[in-house]
Amino acid sequence: GFKLIEQGTKSSDFFVLLTGEAGVYREQEHIATLGPLSVFGESAAIFDKTRNADVVVNEPAWALKIDASKIVDTNSPESFEAFKGLKSRLILNQTLSANPLFRTLPTDVLQFFISKCRIEKYGREQTVIEQGEMSGDFYFILQGSVSIIKDGMPVTSLGEGNHFGEV
Repeated sequence: GFKLIEQGTKSSDFFVLLTGEAGVYREQEHIATLGPLSVFGESAAIFDKTRNADVVVNEPAWALKIDASKIVDTNSPESFEAFKGLKSRLILNQTLSANPLFRTLPTDVLQFFISKCRIEKYGREQTVIEQGEMSGDFYFILQGSVSIIKDGMPVTSLGEGNHFGEV
């Protein structure tokens, strides 16, 4: 029931939901559910805009609160680009450090992997890897899900926090 963001207010804070779940409500209507690794409130925080929805914790959660005014100057294109990179690094860091493959790695090794990652967005029904294709790419699912299809038949689905392409 704790309100992380209140509709109609202004704040330079934005959040990364590390664990738990939060709901997004506009005038008491539920419009979305946020899970771990969700970054929210960044646009209003950076551009000094009024919040257009409430974000309320649905179950016990840990959230990272970040003061955007201390890390980005919206009048500087270089600063804004650096912020977008920071947002990506926060998401990647949380995903990799929570993954059993990377959980026990030393911080410097984990940061090396993160520095080599990039976030890519795929549309619904878009093929990420074609069966038989040679690829050295390794994917972590940050949001959404993918279907694994072998010989034209669905094998399984993978969701947020899962990975594929490692073989």
